[in-house]
Parts: sequence; structure tokens; C-alpha cells
Amino acid sequence: MTTNRLRLRKIRMTMAATAVPVATAEIISVILIFTHGIWWPFLIYLFIAVPYGIWLSKYYYDNVSYMCPHCNKVFSPTFKEMIFAAHTPTRRRLTCTDCGSRGWCTEVAKEGL
Repeated sequence: MTTNRLRLRKIRMTMAATAVPVATAEIISVILIFTHGIWWPFLIYLFIAVPYGIWLSKYYYDNVSYMCPHCNKVFSPTFKEMIFAAHTPTRRRLTCTDCGSRGWCTEVAKEGL
């Protein structure tokens, strides 16, 4: 595996590992609502999940760039464009900041990680 693929794998594994406790808390809180009518754990979960979602989005944005399919330049889109762009697990439909073309850009790990 190339070093970039290894860095991407590390980024994805960090995201997945941190998501497990948050997802577990969500499942438990929803089960408590439907089985016992206890809703307050879900409120606590929301106070955890919202900051976690913000942190996870920022972590992802700070560690990933994209390669233009037309000019092969690596670039970082704006946070807003990255979040709202159509995407697959490895690509996003973005506008290149260098050549201005719009296409399915391949995800790459940022250098220096």
C-alpha cells in the first residue's frame, strides 16, 4: 500500500473508532425510549452527538484533500462545499480551485500528517 493510502486508512479508522461509542449511546438511548419511556438519556446523547459531529467534520476536513480528475492538482475546497457536495466513499463532486473544472475528485490524505 502506498503511504497516502495508509494515511487515508488511519484517518478513516480514527473516525470509525471514535464513532462506535457515540453510535452505541444513540442505540441505547433509543431503546430506553421505546422499551421504558425514558427519554432523558436521549437528550444527553444529543449534547454529546452534536459537538462530536462538528469535531468529526472538522477532523475530516483538516486531514483530507482532493485531486482534480482534469489537471491532477491536489486542492482543498471550502468547508461548505466539501460538506454539501455529492459524494461516494472515495470521491466528491467538487470544483477545482486551480483549473475551475467540476468533476468527481479523488480523496487523498493531506501531506505532512
